[in-house]
Amino acid sequence: MILENQPSVVSTRRRAWALYDSSERIPMVHGQELLLRKDCSYSETLFCFRRTHLIELAALSRFELDARGSEPVVCFDVGANIGYVSAYLAQRSDVAKVFSLEPDPKSFAVLERNSEYYSKIVPLEKGAGSSPDAVQSFWLGASNSAHNMSTAAGQDKPHPGDAIDSLLDSPIEVQFTSIDAVSTDSNVGLIKIDVQGGEPSVLRGAWLTIERNLPLLWIEFTPEEVDLPRQELIDEVARVANNLDYRIYTADRFGFLQELTLGALQSFVGDVFLSPGWLPHRDK
Repeated sequence: MILENQPSVVSTRRRAWALYDSSERIPMVHGQELLLRKDCSYSETLFCFRRTHLIELAALSRFELDARGSEPVVCFDVGANIGYVSAYLAQRSDVAKVFSLEPDPKSFAVLERNSEYYSKIVPLEKGAGSSPDAVQSFWLGASNSAHNMSTAAGQDKPHPGDAIDSLLDSPIEVQFTSIDAVSTDSNVGLIKIDVQGGEPSVLRGAWLTIERNLPLLWIEFTPEEVDLPRQELIDEVARVANNLDYRIYTADRFGFLQELTLGALQSFVGDVFLSPGWLPHRDK
């Protein structure tokens, strides 16, 4: 699909958004057809531009997730929102199942409807963290569900950077689990983590799965935007890289993979891929 970013096209779609009634599947650049969430600026952006994670998904396409065996793999989409990445993964032949975790009730309702269209998606109305059974405070973005943030129950409201939408004044209480506590019947080939500051906790709660399966890890690395100590996230990435022989990559502006050192993470902002030694990738 051509990337229709021309101002006239986007402007027309912005006007059409007011008429969208959440019952029409909208085609996306990566081939998905998604129902969108009417009250959310993240969904409005998808409606207008028909894409997100453009260079990251280009980079992800360079990895053959089932290269170690003949069977398609299980993936985890942690912070799935309405299911853009989950639906992309559900279209891949090397993917057998996608566990899509999303604790926002309104986003989950749309995710669940999208999972009816993409049968590989298993929607779970939970967040992910270090504990297999916990209740946490969940602070909803005032207008953008992609900016939701969690804290331990009873903790004060987080103070994200200016790049993040404002949060509602009061949290809701949501159920959290850990990746290690989710039972899977196939090899785990990918864990994608985009949870606005909760990335270290998710990694700690996925350690046994990572150690056993050596999956590709796709992690949002924007600590200052979400009031997360940078060193905490670096330490968890280093734990994986040093103990399990993982290499660290990011995607350049064309979606090609560029290797990073741990030292480079002291100033890096973006998404990173942690790739195990067994997993090949295409350079072209």
